[in-house]
Order: sequence, then structure tokens, then C-alpha cells
Amino acid sequence: MQTHSPLKAELIKLHAQSRYKEARKAALKLAILDESGAGEAVYAYMLQHGQGGNTDHPSAREWYRRAAVRGHVSAMLKYAAMLSLGQGGRMDLTDARIWFNKAAKQGSTLGRNMCECLSLNRQRGSQSIAAARESNKSATIRNDVAAAYHFALMELKKLPSSVNAKALLT
Repeated sequence: MQTHSPLKAELIKLHAQSRYKEARKAALKLAILDESGAGEAVYAYMLQHGQGGNTDHPSAREWYRRAAVRGHVSAMLKYAAMLSLGQGGRMDLTDARIWFNKAAKQGSTLGRNMCECLSLNRQRGSQSIAAARESNKSATIRNDVAAAYHFALMELKKLPSSVNAKALLT
């Protein structure tokens, strides 16, 4: 596998200088050349957040998928999150669970937490809400802010309108 350290260094420099348009071009070049998935993940992030050009969620989702297939754990998580939220395409909780699980097997706490959250979403009733509340508190106690945030987003979308959404987050 070939390293592309000078290109990576240039990308980091451009991004740090908020020269996003140039950084986005460098990220695309790195995405094409680098086999680790890192370049694809960075390019996907820039597409997702509109850095250096328009926001493009469908393309971001595809680039995260490519990086995830190469084994890039952060990309696995971001791809799974986009799948679970229906960002950039149709919502697919089955595939989201698969990718969160793959990230969990690579040691990702967030991946493990999200697998648990998706499992909770299958359930209904007060037991599910109580379990969701406990899982959210646990993630917050561990300072796993990303897990708590994603969990809350997913749970709020799934709750019946009769449930007080604030009760889930307290």
C-alpha cells in the first residue's frame, strides 16, 4: 500500500486554514489514491457538511460507504448514522445495525451503543422507554456525547405522539 503523506499534510494544512474549497479538492484526490479509507472519509465529511462547496448528502453517504468497506471505523459509524436517519437516501435500520455492529467489533463503544439503541427501537411500550432512558443516562455518564445525541435523535423519531419526549432525555 502506498502512503500519501505529503497529500495528507497538505489537506490538513488547507483545512486548518479554512481553505475548504482547496481542501475538498485535495480530499477527493486523496480519496481516489489512498487505500485506507481515510481520504474517502474526509471527503465524505466535507460533502456532508458543505465544506468547500454545496452539501451533498447522497454523495457523502456513498463515500462513507466506500471508506467503511475498506475498514475505516469512523466511516462505518457515520455511514450507519446516515442509514439510520435516512440522510442522503432511504432509511435502512437493518443495514445501519450491520455497520454499527461492524464498528463495535472493531472496538467502537459508539457502535456498540448504537446497536443497543436500534434493538431498543424494535420494542414498544413503557419498558422500552424505561430501557431507552437508562441507556441514554449510561452514555451520558460515560461522556459518550455522540452516542447520547444519536440515541436521542433516533428515539425521538420513534416515539408515539402520546409520549412526552422530554421524559426520555431526563
